[in-house]
Amino acid sequence: MAKLEFEEEKREARIAELEQANEQARREQLIFSTGFATTFVLMAAIIGLVVRNNRLRQQANLALKEKNEEIRIQNDKLREANQLKDKFFSIIGHDMRSPLVSLKGLLGMLLRNEISEEEFKLFAPKLNQLVIGTNETLENLLQWSHSQLSGLSFNPVRVSLYDLTVTCFTLFADAARAKSITLVNQVPAGTTWIADRNHVELILRNLVHNAIKYTHTGGQVTVAANSTPTLDELVVSDTGIGMTAEQVAQLFNSAELKTQRGTGGERGTGLGLMLCNEMVSHHGGELTVESAPGKGTTFYVRLKKFHRSPEPAGLPV
Repeated sequence: MAKLEFEEEKREARIAELEQANEQARREQLIFSTGFATTFVLMAAIIGLVVRNNRLRQQANLALKEKNEEIRIQNDKLREANQLKDKFFSIIGHDMRSPLVSLKGLLGMLLRNEISEEEFKLFAPKLNQLVIGTNETLENLLQWSHSQLSGLSFNPVRVSLYDLTVTCFTLFADAARAKSITLVNQVPAGTTWIADRNHVELILRNLVHNAIKYTHTGGQVTVAANSTPTLDELVVSDTGIGMTAEQVAQLFNSAELKTQRGTGGERGTGLGLMLCNEMVSHHGGELTVESAPGKGTTFYVRLKKFHRSPEPAGLPV
């Protein structure tokens, strides 16, 4: 009986010992699981922070790269603008000096009675061409300077293209007469556009002036107009010396600005055509050229059509 009791106590002690071992194992397992979970959370948090920092760093580097690229582009544009400015002032300074020196010399000779008034009048047509050319150069220079400083203004109103052409032909009548060039106005009398009057006047003056400049004696300069539901078109053509395909391709390239003398020795800067192209683009249009050596040149000015006078502030620029 005592032996059985002893065995029973031993068995119960063994059971208690196993239960205690199991409880210890459960506690250790809980501690391990809790530690693992905590470590996992911490590692995940650390990885998240690293990824976030890398993403923020990449975004900052990308923004810095974009800013540096923007600064580089602005510097390139500024350098090109300065080079263009220097080129223009060099050409314009030379071209304006010649007519002023000629006019000064002739006026001095007249005042000193070295030539008679009749002899002076013989030079008058040539002087008039020089003065008109100088005035156009100054007008273009002022417009270009204003556009560089303040940007192009855009004030659309209803304008009579026929009247503007008549006024333009009157301005260049003496220059055309001196070379026996016929000016032909094929713009219908009732043609009106909604456009910036100053821009259209400058475009028309420059194209007609260039046409006269590069047309031989006895030639013809024609201004015409067409219209579509979406575009207004101005066409200025001449029977002049024309241009090669290479010359046409470089016509509006400020980096390769090249000019040639007119048929009467007239000088040019190329500034007028650049302004024309800029103003046409400002109207949402395009300026194209057709030309061939010895077969004349035709400029096509196509402007976005407005069916009513819009508010300047509401127009696309």
